[in-house]
Amino acid sequence: MIKGEKEPAPGINIVEKGTTNGTTTRIDGTFELTVSDPNAILAFSFIGFLTEEYPLKGKTNILVELRLDCIKDFFDTRQVHIYAKSGLINNPLGGQIHFASPWILRGIVKGSFGYQTNRDKNTMQTGQVELAHYITN
Repeated sequence: MIKGEKEPAPGINIVEKGTTNGTTTRIDGTFELTVSDPNAILAFSFIGFLTEEYPLKGKTNILVELRLDCIKDFFDTRQVHIYAKSGLINNPLGGQIHFASPWILRGIVKGSFGYQTNRDKNTMQTGQVELAHYITN
């Protein structure tokens, strides 16, 4: 389970510490793993989260919460880039702006807008918006 979330997390790696014995969580967040010792330590890991070690101490049912690791470094959020273009002979005038928002909706919103003209009737506008999530884009 992800700390602060109510939904289970699929695809989390689970390894019995000191061995290659491991598994991953199912779509409903559950898993089964036969360990060599009832007091084994299980390591839970997933991209973008801190690895958590959990000593079993003979337990057969456990609940482990993973904490986010480094959101800002992973997405490099809150950026604005501005470009300007121009030329003398047959080159259009224009510019472009790129932006990335702070962390929202468990991801960031990235986008761009571009404008070009040849100072006549010809103009071109482009735009893009995307939600980048720590699991997928």
